[in-house]
Order: sequence, then structure tokens, then C-alpha cells
Amino acid sequence: MYVRVTRKRLACVVALLVAVAATGVAYAAIPSDANVFNGCMLKATGTVRLIDPTLPSTSLLSHCVAIEQAISWNQKGQQGAPGTPGAQGAPGKDGTNGADGATGATGPMGATGATGSQGAKGDTGSIGATGPQGPQGETGAAGSGGVSNYSIQQSGLHSLGGLGSFTATESCPAGTHVLGGGAMAPIHDVNIVDSYPSNGGTSWSASGYNPGLGPASFFVFAICAST
Repeated sequence: MYVRVTRKRLACVVALLVAVAATGVAYAAIPSDANVFNGCMLKATGTVRLIDPTLPSTSLLSHCVAIEQAISWNQKGQQGAPGTPGAQGAPGKDGTNGADGATGATGPMGATGATGSQGAKGDTGSIGATGPQGPQGETGAAGSGGVSNYSIQQSGLHSLGGLGSFTATESCPAGTHVLGGGAMAPIHDVNIVDSYPSNGGTSWSASGYNPGLGPASFFVFAICAST
């Protein structure tokens, strides 16, 4: 179907578009987040109005109509190409001494000098005087003597019945002390339960236990000496 567009009808459409743009542009997101302006250009007259494509499609501010051409442009133009660098200026002048002269070329390195001769050995110094003798140290304490009256005292056999136990003591001679001691069973059928010095260090005691049912025996010995 062909519709003829008269000047009067076109003017009405333009007036309508301008009115809508004037009332709704304050609420549109213009420019977009990317700083891009979107608009519609009326094909007949070139009139441009801004639109916001993010608005609902029912809003005239969101799209162009058939008699318009969609257009867009950036808020900020593209950066132009850098200009050609200018020529380097002439060197400045020192107000007192005139223009500075150019830096001279570096001179060649000089040759290495000859090694000097070794100096003569110095004279040996004289021996220093002998220092004074130090004071005599204190006399050390007299060492303690070794043991004396050494002996080993051994008791006779102490009999034990089946499953029996007994504690025996062997004393050192008068004036001596026990240095050690122990207990033994001749046929190794007695368990020595305890073995220790007793009576203030003048005797040695040991306890034996017979784990069997037959008779058994053990003896105690003390190692004695004067200190």
C-alpha cells in the first residue's frame, strides 16, 4: 500500500517527535555507558533527535521510525596522530663567558709505568728486656690417702625352704666401712630380691627368695675398707 507523505503530515510527525523527545530525554540514559550518542535523523529534513536503546520498545525514545535514519557518534572524538617533533633549539649562552664550547674528544690512555725496585730490608729490632718474675703460687692441699684395711667379708650359707624368703646381713670389721657388696646362690635357684648397704654404711644386706619347693641357700658378701 502506498501512502503519500504531504508537507502538512510531515510537519505533524516532526512536531510529534520533537515533543516526545523534549518530554522524555531527561529520563533517558544519554549518552550510553560507553559515551556513545544514539539518535534518529528525519530523512526528509535531516532533523536529529536522541534516543536511548535501553528503554522499553513501546517507548518512542528507544528506536527510530520508518521515516528516520538511525545514527550514532562518540561523545569524545578519536585521538589525533602525534604531531611532528620540532627542530632542536640552539644551545643557550652563558651570560658571563659566552657560548659553551663543544666537549673535546677523550685523550688516549697513557702507558703503564715501570715497576719500582724493591726496597732494602730493614734492620732487626733489639730483644726486649726480660719481665719481672711473677709471685709464687699457693701450695696445693695435701692429697687424700688411699684406702686401707681392705677386706671382703662373706657370710655362710643361709638356707631357704620351698617358696621361702630371708634377709641376711654381713658386717664390716670395726673401724671400716662398706664399699660395696652383693649376694650369690651357689646353684642359682634363689632369686636375689634386694641388695643394699645397711647399718649406716658398715654392713651389706640382701634378701633372697626360693621359687621352688625344694631347699635352697644363698650367701651375702661385703667389701670393706678404711677411708
